[in-house]
Amino acid sequence: MTQPAFDFKKTRASISLHYGIELDDTSITIMAVLSAIQKKHFTEQQKILEAAAEKIRVSTKSLELHQQKPGWQAFWFGMGKFGLALIFATSILTGVYFYSEANKREQDKLPTELQWYKGYYQANQARNKKAIIDFLKNNPRP
Repeated sequence: MTQPAFDFKKTRASISLHYGIELDDTSITIMAVLSAIQKKHFTEQQKILEAAAEKIRVSTKSLELHQQKPGWQAFWFGMGKFGLALIFATSILTGVYFYSEANKREQDKLPTELQWYKGYYQANQARNKKAIIDFLKNNPRP
């Protein structure tokens, strides 16, 4: 691939008109070399960008909106990477909390039940049916 010849006069005139600066031959030669290098890098970068754009165009299926269920698609996108794990962890922690609260209520209820059975046993020791009925009326079972 041959490079077209660099036109010193045209470049010098264009820089002089545009920027108001007069350049000598050495400066214009350096500028020509640097612009050739820059153009080479620009074409390489442009090829990489075009390849990336082509990959994006090919993979549009994953980027487009789901036509039947856009709400679910938005929901799962919002959930992110750990959303489902967060739901499971919250559910398990809620279950454990309610289980421990139920156990605590049972533990709190146990002494009152024991007191009630103790009173019932003492009333039953009298072997008087009226005393048992009075005890049950005055002290309902917890």
